[in-house]
Amino acid sequence: MARPKDQAARRLQVEEAAERALTRLGAESIRVADVAAEAGLSSGTVLYYYPTRTELIRLAFRRALDRFVDERRRAVEAIDDPVEQLDAILREGFPTSTDESKALTTILDEAWAEDLRYLTNQDMDAHPRADWWSNGLNQADELDRL
Repeated sequence: MARPKDQAARRLQVEEAAERALTRLGAESIRVADVAAEAGLSSGTVLYYYPTRTELIRLAFRRALDRFVDERRRAVEAIDDPVEQLDAILREGFPTSTDESKALTTILDEAWAEDLRYLTNQDMDAHPRADWWSNGLNQADELDRL
């Protein structure tokens, strides 16, 4: 693959390759070399943009989560009725037969599995996304009070 002169284009090339490699291999198995091969780059070039394997995995998770949320947001934009909005969000929450939907679901599933592995081996407060868990639990408590 030709080397993009634009650094943003090169970074995007690495990001997309990280998502493809994570979808194919899973979080436990993915290596920087896998991302590099997927991008048609050297491992050194990948590490120049993302210095650790963990950064590559988090990046793929973040990009997938952003897409997941954006898709649901778009699904409800034109709907006024809250019940119909909820129905649309729930329908969008399940994978379809498209490759993009399967890849997105796989990445999000890997993120969940990675969190569970971490939680079984570490203190909850030390979790990299402990604030997400805490906020989610607080929101669930508020919903229970309604």
